[in-house]
Amino acid sequence: MNRPTLYVLWIACVLCAFPARSAEPTKPPEVIKGEGFAIVVPAGWRDMKNPPGKIVLFRQGDGAKNVPAVDETGQPLQIGLLVERYPNTKDAIEDGIQKLARNAQNDPRLERIGPAAIDKVKLTDGADAMLLTNEFVKDAKRHSLQLKMLVKDAADNGYVVSAFVVAGKESKLAGRDSALVAWLAAHVKSFCLDAAKVDVKPVEQAQTARDAK
Repeated sequence: MNRPTLYVLWIACVLCAFPARSAEPTKPPEVIKGEGFAIVVPAGWRDMKNPPGKIVLFRQGDGAKNVPAVDETGQPLQIGLLVERYPNTKDAIEDGIQKLARNAQNDPRLERIGPAAIDKVKLTDGADAMLLTNEFVKDAKRHSLQLKMLVKDAADNGYVVSAFVVAGKESKLAGRDSALVAWLAAHVKSFCLDAAKVDVKPVEQAQTARDAK
């Protein structure tokens, strides 16, 4: 047997010993039902076990399989989703969303990129909500995108559904027009007060669009 033939056989043995790994499909999202609400959350995100206070759900996705560990500039990516509950909320949601906007504007660590965006949202159970979108440079070195949606139930319980992406200063992943942010916003808007009416389809569609980028 000549030397080229031996080389070809050796390569074949190596390839058999180390088979190609197929891409792992993105897992479907998960529906979480809490006291008086339901929301669709990304699969595999860490449950932060609801720290003390108003937080009733907190999931963090840093390093999870369905999001990149680093952005396109090589900087760490931080991403999360949380729900806060405020009993006996007297403010209308229009007033509450303006307060949230002012609070973000007064944070000295944050330099706003473009104007804040406030949009009306109709939830899948018919409830009215308002969504605040803010984009910042954080601590002069990080690109931060914040989503905050405000909704109230009939018993005057106010809910703030928040999500965030923090990446490198030059990263586009934390831009308000990125597919990653659109996917995260779909999770935020999946929140509803009637758990029986939660809908995963918009989240799945946003996930498909994000993965196609």
